[in-house]
Amino acid sequence: MKRTVIAALAYGCNTAHQDYKWKNVAYEFISTQKQLDSAIGWDGSMSWNLLTGEPKRASHQEYFESSLIDTINKWTPEGQILYLRTTYHHNKRYLNYWYNVDRITVQKYNP
Repeated sequence: MKRTVIAALAYGCNTAHQDYKWKNVAYEFISTQKQLDSAIGWDGSMSWNLLTGEPKRASHQEYFESSLIDTINKWTPEGQILYLRTTYHHNKRYLNYWYNVDRITVQKYNP
């Protein structure tokens, strides 16, 4: 049986760290695996709700803070981040042909 994966969930601390927006696990998933439409990772440390089993932003962010580029002006991590691929057709007029262009956007993810 053949399966097609269209989304990747990276449940791990800093897998979508926004100091490294274009060089983190979630971005590497979506930029290298062309069949993916989306990838979700974590900006900051994450943990699990023991009652519901849902992932959540951890209350302690020492690991996140240790990987900040600017350690003086610390900021609060955003939690889950969605990397979304949109493909559109682009026409190069002078060559008179269409080709696909992938655009990857980044936004806060609210399930």
